Amino acid sequence: MIEDVHWIDEVSESMFADFLTVIPQTPSVVLITYRPEYEGALTRMHGAQTISLAPLTEGETTQLLNELLGADPSVTEIGALIAARAAGNPFFVEEMVRELAERGVLEGHRGGYTCRTDMAEVSVPATLQAAIAARIDRLEPDAKQTLNAAAVIGLRFTPELLTALGIDPVVDVLARVELVDQVRFTPSAEYAFRHPLIRTVAYESQLKSDRAQWHRRLAAAIEAREPGSADQNAALIAEHLEAADDLHAAYGWHMRAATWATNRDIAAARLSWEARGKIADALPAEDPDRTAMRIAPPHPCCAGPPFEPM
Repeated sequence: MIEDVHWIDEVSESMFADFLTVIPQTPSVVLITYRPEYEGALTRMHGAQTISLAPLTEGETTQLLNELLGADPSVTEIGALIAARAAGNPFFVEEMVRELAERGVLEGHRGGYTCRTDMAEVSVPATLQAAIAARIDRLEPDAKQTLNAAAVIGLRFTPELLTALGIDPVVDVLARVELVDQVRFTPSAEYAFRHPLIRTVAYESQLKSDRAQWHRRLAAAIEAREPGSADQNAALIAEHLEAADDLHAAYGWHMRAATWATNRDIAAARLSWEARGKIADALPAEDPDRTAMRIAPPHPCCAGPPFEPM
């Protein structure tokens, strides 16, 4: 199963596309999930069948709400309000129920909630992002700091990497409120955001200067954690430095990544070299290094065929 392909990077997409060409020769089934806006190579695999998922029907939404809220008559009206706002999006339904429970509008537990609040005083989030943001805002400062740092790391993260960023992580709190899940237990714990949108909201809600500081710390932590594998992690370090707006440093690490990958993964090498060029083009005109960085000699991975005179 390959989930959320709409988030995929070009190198991974190319690798999976090559891998999937041999699947018809094996007794295997591959399931790929993605949003409608994704139109990449994995949608055009020979012999694949596309199954388009429509929003939940009114009856399906009611069934889901019954499972989440329970059968107490006091939740009937608020269930109708959630259904109307969710417009058939099951994740939005779940997030609104969690948000209302955390706010105290719903009392009890999953499948056994009651509502003692006057419906005239109840408001529900206008969007899915607003529902997630409201849940994040109610976190204690240490939990919010952990979530924000994790959002900068990526969809998956480890407590060790959070500690390397200089914080005391409280991942257990985030797991308890169902913002993250533990996805690996041995040899060391690893966690993942329950949904990519939770990570997106946590990331985008931070000040740009705060995000830049996290990215800068993360690049240094990755480099220091495994000194012998800095070249292997060069592309990741470059991405974090670029996100921190340290363009000169990111340029150097993209060059390093391209050099390391040249004889290992030509597609990855080409992407790093192209990223280097985009950074050079983005530098301000008054930057004294801009011209030299833009006219750097082509990398072997991007060189064309040799010239053969007639």
